[in-house]
Amino acid sequence: MSELKSVIVSSPGEVPIGLRKRPKSPAPDVGRQEAAVVGWRQFMTDYMKIGTPGRAEPEKNVRFKTHDILRSPQKNVIAETTAARAHIVAQRAREQVANTRLGARAKDYQRLADTLRGDPLARDALLRLLLSGKLTKPSGAKGEMDLLEQLVALNKQVLEPGVSRAELIRSLLIEINDPTNLRQQDRLTCATVVASVVLIRKNPVEYVRLVAGLASLSGSVKTVSGTVLRRNSDWANKNDGGRTPSVRLLQPALMDVGNFFLNYDNRFDRHTLGKPHVSDVKPSPWRRWTATRNPMVGLTQPGMAKILAETTGQQYRSTYVLSSLNRDSIWRNIETALASGDSVPCLLAWKGSGHFVLLDRIENGHCYFSNPSGTQDRMSVEEFRQILRGASWPRA
Repeated sequence: MSELKSVIVSSPGEVPIGLRKRPKSPAPDVGRQEAAVVGWRQFMTDYMKIGTPGRAEPEKNVRFKTHDILRSPQKNVIAETTAARAHIVAQRAREQVANTRLGARAKDYQRLADTLRGDPLARDALLRLLLSGKLTKPSGAKGEMDLLEQLVALNKQVLEPGVSRAELIRSLLIEINDPTNLRQQDRLTCATVVASVVLIRKNPVEYVRLVAGLASLSGSVKTVSGTVLRRNSDWANKNDGGRTPSVRLLQPALMDVGNFFLNYDNRFDRHTLGKPHVSDVKPSPWRRWTATRNPMVGLTQPGMAKILAETTGQQYRSTYVLSSLNRDSIWRNIETALASGDSVPCLLAWKGSGHFVLLDRIENGHCYFSNPSGTQDRMSVEEFRQILRGASWPRA
Protein backbone atom coordinates (compact mmCIF):
# COMPACT_ATOMS: atom_id res chain seq x y z
CA MET A 1 0.00 0.00 0.00
CA SER A 2 2.84 2.39 0.88
CA GLU A 3 4.52 1.69 -2.52
CA LEU A 4 1.33 2.56 -4.38
CA LYS A 5 0.93 5.78 -2.46
CA SER A 6 4.48 6.80 -3.30
CA VAL A 7 3.70 7.13 -7.02
CA ILE A 8 0.29 8.73 -6.79
CA VAL A 9 0.22 12.22 -8.32
CA SER A 10 -2.58 14.74 -8.48
CA SER A 11 -1.77 15.96 -12.02
CA PRO A 12 0.80 15.34 -14.79
CA GLY A 13 4.23 16.75 -14.01
CA GLU A 14 3.57 16.98 -10.27
CA VAL A 15 6.05 15.49 -7.81
CA PRO A 16 4.81 12.12 -6.44
CA ILE A 17 3.37 12.35 -2.98
CA GLY A 18 5.89 9.90 -1.58
CA LEU A 19 8.78 12.08 -2.77
CA ARG A 20 7.49 15.39 -1.52
CA LYS A 21 9.21 17.10 1.37
CA ARG A 22 7.11 17.35 4.46
CA PRO A 23 6.61 20.90 5.66
CA LYS A 24 8.17 21.70 9.00
CA SER A 25 5.70 21.61 11.86
CA PRO A 26 5.25 25.01 13.50
CA ALA A 27 6.50 25.40 17.03
CA PRO A 28 3.98 24.23 19.63
CA ASP A 29 1.78 26.98 20.88
CA VAL A 30 -1.08 27.27 23.30
CA GLY A 31 -3.63 27.44 20.47
CA ARG A 32 -2.58 24.09 19.02
CA GLN A 33 -2.43 22.53 22.46
CA GLU A 34 -5.93 23.71 23.24
CA ALA A 35 -7.09 22.32 19.89
CA ALA A 36 -5.53 18.96 20.77
CA VAL A 37 -7.36 18.93 24.09
CA VAL A 38 -10.67 19.76 22.38
CA GLY A 39 -10.03 16.95 19.92
CA TRP A 40 -9.29 14.48 22.72
CA ARG A 41 -12.44 15.41 24.61
CA GLN A 42 -14.49 15.11 21.44
CA PHE A 43 -13.01 11.67 20.81
CA MET A 44 -13.92 10.56 24.35
CA THR A 45 -17.41 11.94 23.92
CA ASP A 46 -17.99 10.30 20.53
CA TYR A 47 -16.26 6.98 21.17
CA MET A 48 -16.93 6.24 24.82
CA LYS A 49 -19.94 8.51 25.27
CA ILE A 50 -18.52 9.46 28.66
CA GLY A 51 -16.70 12.75 28.34
CA THR A 52 -14.93 14.23 31.33
CA PRO A 53 -15.95 12.74 34.69
CA GLY A 54 -16.69 15.66 36.93
CA ARG A 55 -19.04 18.59 37.00
CA ALA A 56 -22.77 18.02 37.14
CA GLU A 57 -23.98 21.23 35.61
CA PRO A 58 -26.76 21.27 33.02
CA GLU A 59 -26.00 22.24 29.44
CA LYS A 60 -28.33 23.99 27.03
CA ASN A 61 -30.80 21.81 25.17
CA VAL A 62 -29.85 18.75 27.26
CA ARG A 63 -32.63 17.21 29.32
CA PHE A 64 -33.32 13.81 30.76
CA LYS A 65 -36.79 12.43 30.23
CA THR A 66 -37.38 10.97 33.68
CA HIS A 67 -34.94 12.81 35.96
CA ASP A 68 -36.43 14.44 39.06
CA ILE A 69 -34.75 16.30 41.93
CA LEU A 70 -36.55 15.16 45.07
CA ARG A 71 -34.66 17.16 47.66
CA SER A 72 -32.13 20.00 47.65
CA PRO A 73 -31.35 21.19 51.21
CA GLN A 74 -29.07 24.05 50.16
CA LYS A 75 -31.75 25.58 47.96
CA ASN A 76 -34.25 25.63 50.83
CA VAL A 77 -32.09 27.03 53.63
CA ILE A 78 -34.87 29.17 55.11
CA ALA A 79 -37.30 26.25 55.26
CA GLU A 80 -34.59 23.93 56.62
CA THR A 81 -33.62 26.47 59.31
CA THR A 82 -37.23 26.99 60.36
CA ALA A 83 -37.77 23.24 60.62
CA ALA A 84 -34.54 22.89 62.64
CA ARG A 85 -35.64 25.49 65.20
CA ALA A 86 -39.04 23.81 65.56
CA HIS A 87 -37.43 20.40 66.02
CA ILE A 88 -35.06 21.67 68.73
CA VAL A 89 -37.97 23.09 70.71
CA ALA A 90 -40.18 20.02 70.23
CA GLN A 91 -37.43 17.58 71.31
CA ARG A 92 -36.17 19.50 74.34
CA ALA A 93 -37.53 16.97 76.85
CA ARG A 94 -36.08 14.00 74.96
CA GLU A 95 -32.73 15.76 74.70
CA GLN A 96 -32.59 16.25 78.46
CA VAL A 97 -33.29 12.55 79.05
CA ALA A 98 -30.69 11.45 76.49
CA ASN A 99 -28.17 13.93 77.88
CA THR A 100 -28.67 12.55 81.38
CA ARG A 101 -27.90 9.04 80.12
CA LEU A 102 -24.50 10.26 78.94
CA GLY A 103 -23.45 10.52 82.58
CA ALA A 104 -20.07 12.21 82.96
CA ARG A 105 -19.96 12.88 79.23
CA ALA A 106 -23.00 15.14 79.42
CA LYS A 107 -20.66 18.10 79.94
CA ASP A 108 -18.85 17.31 76.69
CA TYR A 109 -22.15 17.28 74.81
CA GLN A 110 -23.15 20.58 76.37
CA ARG A 111 -19.84 22.19 75.38
CA LEU A 112 -20.42 21.18 71.79
CA ALA A 113 -23.98 22.50 71.97
CA ASP A 114 -22.71 25.82 73.34
CA THR A 115 -20.22 26.05 70.48
CA LEU A 116 -23.14 25.83 68.04
CA ARG A 117 -25.32 28.41 69.77
CA GLY A 118 -26.95 30.66 67.21
CA ASP A 119 -26.67 28.04 64.45
CA PRO A 120 -29.98 26.12 64.29
CA LEU A 121 -28.93 23.76 61.48
CA ALA A 122 -25.77 22.54 63.22
CA ARG A 123 -27.45 22.49 66.63
CA ASP A 124 -30.30 20.40 65.27
CA ALA A 125 -27.82 18.06 63.56
CA LEU A 126 -26.09 17.46 66.90
CA LEU A 127 -29.46 16.82 68.56
CA ARG A 128 -30.54 14.34 65.88
CA LEU A 129 -27.27 12.44 66.18
CA LEU A 130 -27.78 12.21 69.95
CA LEU A 131 -31.38 11.01 69.72
CA SER A 132 -30.58 8.47 66.99
CA GLY A 133 -27.75 6.98 69.04
CA LYS A 134 -25.14 7.69 66.36
CA LEU A 135 -23.29 10.11 68.62
CA THR A 136 -22.31 7.37 71.08
CA LYS A 137 -22.36 4.36 68.76
CA PRO A 138 -19.03 2.46 68.84
CA SER A 139 -17.05 2.75 65.63
CA GLY A 140 -16.59 -1.01 65.48
CA ALA A 141 -12.83 -1.09 65.99
CA LYS A 142 -11.55 -2.02 69.45
CA GLY A 143 -10.23 0.96 71.34
CA GLU A 144 -11.50 3.49 68.80
CA MET A 145 -13.41 6.61 69.81
CA ASP A 146 -17.10 7.04 69.23
CA LEU A 147 -18.41 10.09 67.38
CA LEU A 148 -18.88 12.22 70.49
CA GLU A 149 -15.33 11.51 71.69
CA GLN A 150 -13.91 12.31 68.24
CA LEU A 151 -15.80 15.62 68.08
CA VAL A 152 -14.72 16.55 71.60
CA ALA A 153 -11.09 15.80 70.69
CA LEU A 154 -11.43 18.00 67.61
CA ASN A 155 -12.91 20.77 69.75
CA LYS A 156 -9.74 20.72 71.87
CA GLN A 157 -7.24 20.09 69.07
CA VAL A 158 -4.67 22.66 67.95
CA LEU A 159 -5.66 23.55 64.40
CA GLU A 160 -3.78 24.86 61.41
CA PRO A 161 -3.94 28.68 61.26
CA GLY A 162 -6.80 29.61 58.97
CA VAL A 163 -9.04 26.73 60.02
CA SER A 164 -12.12 27.96 61.86
CA ARG A 165 -12.98 25.50 64.63
CA ALA A 166 -16.64 26.53 64.78
CA GLU A 167 -17.12 26.31 61.00
CA LEU A 168 -15.31 22.99 60.79
CA ILE A 169 -17.39 21.35 63.55
CA ARG A 170 -20.53 22.88 62.08
CA SER A 171 -19.87 21.44 58.61
CA LEU A 172 -18.98 18.01 59.99
CA LEU A 173 -22.17 17.74 62.04
CA ILE A 174 -24.44 18.86 59.21
CA GLU A 175 -22.77 16.52 56.71
CA ILE A 176 -22.82 13.50 59.04
CA ASN A 177 -26.46 14.06 59.94
CA ASP A 178 -27.41 14.43 56.27
CA PRO A 179 -24.70 13.56 53.68
CA THR A 180 -26.80 15.25 50.99
CA ASN A 181 -25.16 18.45 52.23
CA LEU A 182 -21.83 17.28 50.80
CA ARG A 183 -21.36 19.18 47.53
CA GLN A 184 -18.61 19.36 44.94
CA GLN A 185 -19.57 22.89 43.92
CA ASP A 186 -17.25 24.26 41.18
CA ARG A 187 -14.80 21.37 41.35
CA LEU A 188 -14.61 18.17 39.30
CA THR A 189 -14.55 16.08 42.48
CA CYS A 190 -17.80 14.15 42.19
CA ALA A 191 -15.92 10.87 42.78
CA THR A 192 -14.41 11.99 46.10
CA VAL A 193 -17.73 13.41 47.29
CA VAL A 194 -19.44 10.10 46.54
CA ALA A 195 -16.68 8.24 48.40
CA SER A 196 -17.12 10.60 51.36
CA VAL A 197 -20.85 9.88 51.48
CA VAL A 198 -20.09 6.14 51.50
CA LEU A 199 -17.60 6.66 54.35
CA ILE A 200 -20.02 8.75 56.42
CA ARG A 201 -22.71 6.10 56.15
CA LYS A 202 -20.33 3.28 57.03
CA ASN A 203 -18.17 4.98 59.65
CA PRO A 204 -18.80 8.67 60.47
CA VAL A 205 -16.12 8.50 63.19
CA GLU A 206 -13.49 7.79 60.54
CA TYR A 207 -14.74 10.70 58.46
CA VAL A 208 -14.20 13.08 61.39
CA ARG A 209 -10.80 11.54 62.17
CA LEU A 210 -9.52 12.06 58.62
CA VAL A 211 -10.73 15.67 58.47
CA ALA A 212 -9.31 16.38 61.94
CA GLY A 213 -5.93 15.02 60.89
CA LEU A 214 -5.85 17.21 57.81
CA ALA A 215 -6.86 20.23 59.92
CA SER A 216 -4.01 19.63 62.39
CA LEU A 217 -0.67 21.42 62.36
CA SER A 218 0.98 18.43 60.68
CA GLY A 219 -1.69 18.36 57.97
CA SER A 220 -1.44 14.60 57.49
CA VAL A 221 -3.32 11.51 58.59
CA LYS A 222 -3.21 7.78 57.79
CA THR A 223 -6.19 6.00 56.30
CA VAL A 224 -7.32 2.63 57.65
CA SER A 225 -5.29 1.07 54.83
CA GLY A 226 -2.13 2.88 55.88
CA THR A 227 -1.91 5.45 53.09
CA VAL A 228 -0.99 8.94 54.23
CA LEU A 229 -3.39 11.72 53.27
CA ARG A 230 -1.78 15.15 53.11
CA ARG A 231 -3.44 18.55 53.28
CA ASN A 232 -3.19 20.41 49.99
CA SER A 233 -1.18 23.60 50.50
CA ASP A 234 -3.87 25.52 48.63
CA TRP A 235 -6.80 23.84 50.38
CA ALA A 236 -8.41 27.13 51.45
CA ASN A 237 -8.65 28.53 47.91
CA LYS A 238 -12.06 30.17 47.67
CA ASN A 239 -12.57 29.92 43.92
CA ASP A 240 -14.47 26.65 44.39
CA GLY A 241 -18.01 27.99 44.63
CA GLY A 242 -18.22 27.90 48.42
CA ARG A 243 -17.36 24.42 49.67
CA THR A 244 -17.41 23.73 53.41
CA PRO A 245 -14.13 23.57 55.40
CA SER A 246 -14.37 19.79 55.78
CA VAL A 247 -14.88 19.30 52.05
CA ARG A 248 -12.03 21.69 51.21
CA LEU A 249 -9.69 19.75 53.44
CA LEU A 250 -10.60 16.19 52.47
CA GLN A 251 -11.48 16.29 48.76
CA PRO A 252 -8.08 17.49 47.42
CA ALA A 253 -6.30 14.91 49.60
CA LEU A 254 -8.50 12.11 48.22
CA MET A 255 -7.96 13.36 44.66
CA ASP A 256 -4.22 12.91 45.18
CA VAL A 257 -4.79 9.33 46.31
CA GLY A 258 -7.16 8.44 43.47
CA ASN A 259 -5.05 9.83 40.63
CA PHE A 260 -2.25 7.30 41.25
CA PHE A 261 1.06 8.72 39.91
CA LEU A 262 -0.32 12.19 39.12
CA ASN A 263 -0.51 15.21 41.42
CA TYR A 264 -3.69 17.18 42.03
CA ASP A 265 -3.57 20.96 41.72
CA ASN A 266 -6.43 22.29 43.85
CA ARG A 267 -6.24 25.85 42.55
CA PHE A 268 -6.79 24.84 38.91
CA ASP A 269 -8.67 21.60 39.61
CA ARG A 270 -6.37 19.60 37.33
CA HIS A 271 -3.91 16.71 37.62
CA THR A 272 -0.28 17.33 36.69
CA LEU A 273 2.72 15.12 36.03
CA GLY A 274 4.94 17.24 38.26
CA LYS A 275 4.35 18.77 41.62
CA PRO A 276 1.68 21.51 41.51
CA HIS A 277 3.19 24.95 42.07
CA VAL A 278 0.34 26.42 44.07
CA SER A 279 2.58 29.19 45.38
CA ASP A 280 3.07 30.71 41.92
CA VAL A 281 1.66 34.22 41.97
CA LYS A 282 2.05 34.67 38.20
CA PRO A 283 2.59 31.26 36.59
CA SER A 284 4.23 31.07 33.17
CA PRO A 285 2.02 30.60 30.05
CA TRP A 286 3.11 26.95 29.87
CA ARG A 287 2.39 26.40 33.56
CA ARG A 288 -0.98 28.07 33.26
CA TRP A 289 -1.89 25.95 30.22
CA THR A 290 -0.88 22.68 31.87
CA ALA A 291 -2.88 23.66 34.94
CA THR A 292 -6.02 24.94 33.24
CA ARG A 293 -6.29 23.31 29.82
CA ASN A 294 -4.94 19.79 30.16
CA PRO A 295 -7.55 17.03 29.94
CA MET A 296 -6.46 15.25 33.12
CA VAL A 297 -9.40 16.09 35.37
CA GLY A 298 -11.72 14.17 37.67
CA LEU A 299 -11.10 10.54 38.57
CA THR A 300 -11.44 7.25 36.70
CA GLN A 301 -13.29 4.11 37.76
CA PRO A 302 -10.07 2.56 39.14
CA GLY A 303 -9.45 5.82 40.99
CA MET A 304 -12.90 5.61 42.54
CA ALA A 305 -12.27 2.02 43.67
CA LYS A 306 -8.94 3.06 45.18
CA ILE A 307 -10.28 5.89 47.36
CA LEU A 308 -13.21 3.72 48.47
CA ALA A 309 -10.77 1.03 49.59
CA GLU A 310 -8.47 3.52 51.31
CA THR A 311 -11.22 5.21 53.30
CA THR A 312 -13.45 2.26 54.17
CA GLY A 313 -10.85 -0.51 54.38
CA GLN A 314 -13.02 -2.62 52.09
CA GLN A 315 -11.94 -3.74 48.63
CA TYR A 316 -14.11 -2.68 45.69
CA ARG A 317 -14.45 -4.03 42.19
CA SER A 318 -14.75 -1.33 39.57
CA THR A 319 -15.49 -1.63 35.85
CA TYR A 320 -16.70 0.35 32.85
CA VAL A 321 -19.74 -0.41 30.72
CA LEU A 322 -18.04 -0.94 27.36
CA SER A 323 -20.99 -2.29 25.41
CA SER A 324 -24.31 -4.04 25.76
CA LEU A 325 -22.34 -7.26 26.24
CA ASN A 326 -21.30 -6.44 29.80
CA ARG A 327 -24.09 -4.01 30.74
CA ASP A 328 -26.42 -6.75 31.97
CA SER A 329 -23.66 -8.41 33.97
CA ILE A 330 -22.74 -5.13 35.68
CA TRP A 331 -26.39 -4.40 36.41
CA ARG A 332 -26.80 -7.80 38.09
CA ASN A 333 -23.81 -7.01 40.32
CA ILE A 334 -25.36 -3.64 41.18
CA GLU A 335 -28.64 -5.29 42.16
CA THR A 336 -26.79 -7.84 44.29
CA ALA A 337 -24.88 -5.09 46.13
CA LEU A 338 -28.07 -3.08 46.73
CA ALA A 339 -29.83 -6.19 48.05
CA SER A 340 -27.02 -6.67 50.58
CA GLY A 341 -27.50 -3.12 51.88
CA ASP A 342 -24.65 -1.36 50.04
CA SER A 343 -25.08 1.78 47.98
CA VAL A 344 -23.28 1.62 44.63
CA PRO A 345 -21.15 4.44 43.13
CA CYS A 346 -22.07 4.70 39.45
CA LEU A 347 -20.55 6.64 36.57
CA LEU A 348 -23.18 8.18 34.31
CA ALA A 349 -23.07 9.94 30.94
CA TRP A 350 -24.40 13.15 32.44
CA LYS A 351 -25.46 16.06 30.23
CA GLY A 352 -22.41 16.15 28.04
CA SER A 353 -20.00 14.90 30.70
CA GLY A 354 -19.24 11.96 32.93
CA HIS A 355 -20.55 12.16 36.50
CA PHE A 356 -20.34 9.89 39.54
CA VAL A 357 -23.46 9.43 41.67
CA LEU A 358 -24.35 7.07 44.51
CA LEU A 359 -27.19 4.68 43.69
CA ASP A 360 -29.09 4.01 46.92
CA ARG A 361 -32.02 1.86 45.89
CA ILE A 362 -34.26 0.67 43.06
CA GLU A 363 -37.95 0.93 43.78
CA ASN A 364 -41.12 0.88 41.66
CA GLY A 365 -39.23 1.11 38.40
CA HIS A 366 -37.06 4.04 39.52
CA CYS A 367 -33.45 4.49 40.62
CA TYR A 368 -32.97 6.72 43.66
CA PHE A 369 -29.51 8.21 43.99
CA SER A 370 -27.46 10.81 45.86
CA ASN A 371 -26.02 13.47 43.59
CA PRO A 372 -22.73 15.21 44.57
CA SER A 373 -24.29 18.47 43.46
CA GLY A 374 -26.16 18.33 46.78
CA THR A 375 -29.47 16.74 45.83
CA GLN A 376 -31.46 13.53 46.15
CA ASP A 377 -32.56 12.48 42.67
CA ARG A 378 -34.75 9.95 40.92
CA MET A 379 -34.71 8.49 37.41
CA SER A 380 -36.41 5.60 35.67
CA VAL A 381 -34.49 2.33 35.64
CA GLU A 382 -34.61 2.24 31.85
CA GLU A 383 -33.02 5.68 31.41
CA PHE A 384 -30.51 5.10 34.22
CA ARG A 385 -29.32 1.91 32.53
CA GLN A 386 -28.98 3.74 29.22
CA ILE A 387 -26.63 6.36 30.63
CA LEU A 388 -24.72 3.98 32.95
CA ARG A 389 -21.02 3.96 32.06
CA GLY A 390 -19.42 2.29 35.07
CA ALA A 391 -19.92 1.07 38.62
CA SER A 392 -18.02 0.09 41.79
CA TRP A 393 -19.26 -2.43 44.31
CA PRO A 394 -17.75 -4.20 47.35
CA ARG A 395 -15.94 -7.44 46.68
CA ALA A 396 -17.48 -10.48 48.31
